[in-house]
Amino acid sequence: MKHLFIAGLILQLLAQISFSIPTEIINLLEPIDFIHWAILLGMLFIIPYGLQFSFGLFRKLGGSMTFLGACAMIGMSAIDMVLWMYRHDREARNDIVTKLIEEPSIWPVFFTVGPAFFFIGLTLQACAYLKVQTWSVVTVICGAILTRVGGLFFAEYRLVYLTGFLLFVAGLIRITVVQHSNSNTN
Repeated sequence: MKHLFIAGLILQLLAQISFSIPTEIINLLEPIDFIHWAILLGMLFIIPYGLQFSFGLFRKLGGSMTFLGACAMIGMSAIDMVLWMYRHDREARNDIVTKLIEEPSIWPVFFTVGPAFFFIGLTLQACAYLKVQTWSVVTVICGAILTRVGGLFFAEYRLVYLTGFLLFVAGLIRITVVQHSNSNTN
């Protein structure tokens, strides 16, 4: 499960990097929306181990939040796949997006608050390893903060979000690899 978890994190990172590629190039990937498929599959790979990444209270709180956030991101990917069908009809796509933004049971759940649970949940779980992997946990925390700040306040500067996402993923992979090697030596 740890290998799937790492693969899922890498798929998430690749998807986020792909969002920085100009839309014209992404549209050349027709007829498949590879980015959102990567997010969807990545989340499915992350969920099994993401529910048991840590221990104790961190696992209970963080695992639940991770699961809720992953579900929100899967829903967001499904909605974005529908929007992909309208990539050549900007007017229709903008109409749908406007309606989604105005719908309180969709936009906050799948695009604003919901995905934040994923970052909060895994960050909480990473905190369980603070004493033994301090730098990895600090990397995860800084990455989660940068990701959120970059997404909310510096959306036009994708580099802030990407840097945060890279730190977040790197810290989680480091915790997972070290945890795996420690469990093999015991």
